[in-house]
Parts: sequence; C-alpha cells; structure tokens
Amino acid sequence: MLEKSYKPLYKQLKEKILQDISDQIYRPGDKIPSQNELAKLYEVSRVTVKQALNELIYSGILSTQKGKGTFVKDLPFNKYTNNRLEGFTESIEKIGYKAYTKVVDVTAIEANKYLATKLQVEIGHPIILLKRIRMINGVPMSLDISYLNKSMISNIEFTKEFLENKSLYRLLREKANIKFSYAEEKINAVLSDVETSELLKISKGEPILFIKR
Repeated sequence: MLEKSYKPLYKQLKEKILQDISDQIYRPGDKIPSQNELAKLYEVSRVTVKQALNELIYSGILSTQKGKGTFVKDLPFNKYTNNRLEGFTESIEKIGYKAYTKVVDVTAIEANKYLATKLQVEIGHPIILLKRIRMINGVPMSLDISYLNKSMISNIEFTKEFLENKSLYRLLREKANIKFSYAEEKINAVLSDVETSELLKISKGEPILFIKR
C-alpha cells in the first residue's frame, strides 16, 4: 500500500517502481507485474497504474511489447560488462555507440570535511571540481560530477578546452599514471533537480538514477 501524502498516488507508484529497479528487484529485460497485479499489490486504481507506467515509458525506463507486457528497458550501459575498471567513453565505444563528453564546469575548490575524508587529504586541500554531460549518439545520458586531488594531477591541463570530449580515465592513466583497480558504487533512485533537468534536457522531477562511485 502506498502512503497517504500530498504526493499523487501515480507519482508514489512511479518512484516505487524506479526504486525496485535501482535495488535490482527488476533487472534490465525483466517483465514487471501487469497493471492488474500492480493495482492489487498497491491498492490503487488501474488508471493510477497506467499513468505511472506511461511516465516511466516516456522517460525511457520501461518499454512495452504488444501481447507480452511491460519490461525494464535494456539501456546501452547494461550491454557491456568490463573486467577492468574503465570510464564512460571507453565502455560505450566498445559496444559500438558514439560517445561524446561536454565539459560544463572545471573549478579549483578547497576540500570540505566530506571531500577531505573521501580523498584522504586535509580540509582545505586544493581539489578540482569537474562537471560534465555524457552523451550517447547525441542524446544526453548523464551528468558526471568528479572531485580530483589537484596535487596528483598537476601535469594535466584542467581546462574546458583541453578536457572537451576526452576520457578522464584515459587521461589519468596516460598522463598521471593513475590506474583504478576497483570501485564501489551506491545507486539510488531520485528525482531530478532544476540544474540536472536543464543539463539533461528533461522535465524537473523526472525519475533518474543517482550513482555515487
């Protein structure tokens, strides 16, 4: 059963389905329950279910197959599993898609307590904030925000012009001899804020996946 709140039931249901996808209850290619099953499970009308599903279909999260049902869409990111840690550009190019990276912002900042802990530096240590839009075949797919220890990348020219459409992982590997062996990821379902919506050209409040690596 969904909560009684100011938020419309269809939005609650949409967020619940997205969270289930994020938690891998429904994986890419999986068939989700039918409209009747969802209506019974969450004690809502079929109209509510249909509205929630339609928004997820429009957002590219789900797809329908006539006579078969509704399925979790298999995005390009799910079609390639690498055996070593790679960046967006390298992974996407390997599966035959055209990747492009647009640099939105590159700024020198000082590490706050959170960044200092994560990067294992002192509070106030110089950090590079890098914000980029990642595109596949010309379509904005993600907004990447990276924080880099400036002292470890002093020989890399961190300007918009130099970084435009370059693989960050490749640069770090070739220019700074920094190689990543593994990464931990935390994935959450969230609703897009104003800045993210504008940069990805989607409506404010659209369901998106927030990945922290």
